Amino acid sequence: MDFIALTDHNVMCHHAALKAIDTDLVLIPGYEVTTYRGHWNVWGGQGWVDFRIETEAQMAEALEEARRRGYLVSCNHPRPSGPPWAFTDLEAFDCIEIWNGPWRLLNDVSLAFWEARLRAGKRFVAVGGSDAHFLKRAHNHRLGYPTTYVRCDGPPTARGLLNGIRAGHVFVTESPDGPQLYIGSGDRMMGDAVAPPQDGALPVWVEVIDGAGMTLELHGAQGCLYQRAIDAASQRLAVTLPAGQTPYIRAQLVTQEQDGRIAHAISNPVYLWSQADLR
Repeated sequence: MDFIALTDHNVMCHHAALKAIDTDLVLIPGYEVTTYRGHWNVWGGQGWVDFRIETEAQMAEALEEARRRGYLVSCNHPRPSGPPWAFTDLEAFDCIEIWNGPWRLLNDVSLAFWEARLRAGKRFVAVGGSDAHFLKRAHNHRLGYPTTYVRCDGPPTARGLLNGIRAGHVFVTESPDGPQLYIGSGDRMMGDAVAPPQDGALPVWVEVIDGAGMTLELHGAQGCLYQRAIDAASQRLAVTLPAGQTPYIRAQLVTQEQDGRIAHAISNPVYLWSQADLR
């Protein structure tokens, strides 16, 4: 891996230790604001945010304080036993952790939480995190499973990587050596917005690396718009999709196993312009 975000629960004292580490890894400071009404990450180093939250008003104020401080804010694992995100009307975050640990641990619920907001025209960046708490004994949550890939312009720095996440130039894959998945339209890539096609047909390109044996799916607000089996180690595809009724197009790589569908990589969307983009 090239970078790691270390986010302990409700404390920041680990930031001092990070400064003393000699490593080629880019170390992103942050911490996990851990409440009984939902967990959320703040990435950056702009000071402590109170986790002692019991009411919707307190949660709203804590989220607003994090944004005032300039943090990049993520709603973490919004699924049963997550704990679930209790105040569903509060959405003052930048990202949603759609994939936390092994895929089978109810990550399809987190994916549905994110996509419901995409269908409503909202633009939250999908990220993944291993939630690894133990490195010296066996555990389901292993460091780098899943892995978040970020497009970073210039030499990678914590600030540059956070800017890449904020822009949505991100996909999530199952492991550091998992399949890679890129989607765009024209010279735009995932996280960017493109003009809605006048005839409703949007040209999209998709690049898959190390996805042989998996199925590529392209999704919009209507559901799955395109499927194709990937039969080569690397493939670049050009597809035209009906995009007249969707605010986004996203990609995923899946397989069908005996215990259900398993995701191996999920991209952020290419968005269709809205009135907000024109202002």
